[in-house]
Amino acid sequence: MRQRPRRLQPGRTPRSNPNAPWALVYIGLLVLAWAGFRRSRTGVDLYAIGNDEASARALGVNVLRTKIIAYMLDGALAAAAGLFLAASATAGDATTGNSYTLTSIVAVVLGGVSLFGGRGSAAGAIAGAFITTLIVNILFFSHVNPLYQSFYEGVFLIVAVVLGGAIGGAIRRRR
Repeated sequence: MRQRPRRLQPGRTPRSNPNAPWALVYIGLLVLAWAGFRRSRTGVDLYAIGNDEASARALGVNVLRTKIIAYMLDGALAAAAGLFLAASATAGDATTGNSYTLTSIVAVVLGGVSLFGGRGSAAGAIAGAFITTLIVNILFFSHVNPLYQSFYEGVFLIVAVVLGGAIGGAIRRRR
């Protein structure tokens, strides 16, 4: 027996709104979580270890405990990202995320995060992601073959690393 859809009474709103900006809510929650984590002892310890592990140990940071926490957080966030990717792709293919590897590295490096640790910020990484998205969109609207887009992303990565090294060296020489 088929049920009739329920009608809303005048003045009543539905329980969920599919047009609500849920992505902005998630971003807001992530920003709040990041701000709290960055100012917590574990967040400060992670940055200290990334900058110089021996100095952090000399300052009394429990390096082993902090690294274990970092790997646990990394695993939990990677699992959450995998769940979101599987939900948006509506499939469970192990090779679905392969196309995001170079793009994520380019975004992080363009955002000013050091590949060696201890430098950078989440805001810089997000800015790098916007720049990377802009580059991909420019390549698309320039009618560049999608097979070559990874090549150009790699070129931008190399240019960003070389320019970052040159600018950093120039700043160090001036001091």
